[in-house]
Amino acid sequence: NSDDDEEEADGEATPCNSPKEVRKSSSLQMKPSQLMVMQRQAQNVSTGGSARTTEEPRYLCIETLKTSNLGISLVGGNAAGIFIHSVQPDSLAYHAGLRTGDQILEYNGSDLRAATAEEAAYEL
Repeated sequence: NSDDDEEEADGEATPCNSPKEVRKSSSLQMKPSQLMVMQRQAQNVSTGGSARTTEEPRYLCIETLKTSNLGISLVGGNAAGIFIHSVQPDSLAYHAGLRTGDQILEYNGSDLRAATAEEAAYEL
């Protein structure tokens, strides 16, 4: 019987045409998102008495829910690159170390170096 195929959390059968949704725990699980960003300011690295400036990409992993808001707004696109315009205090992005001015180079393996603002917004 197809009525037995779907069950609510309390164990009662839900008819196939019922307007009630069956919640699945997998939709609420945390999943990691990987970002590669370039810091907005270069770091000074000591090289035996003289200081040189270097910019190294850093990799961040942010655990998010499927519907989570990272807490950032973006600016840029096309040849300029995708940059973080602002980071909300106490957001997922803030706690992961993202800061205003950081350039997002990749998101979950997608190269955003030459992405449009729309493409970046879709990926993120």
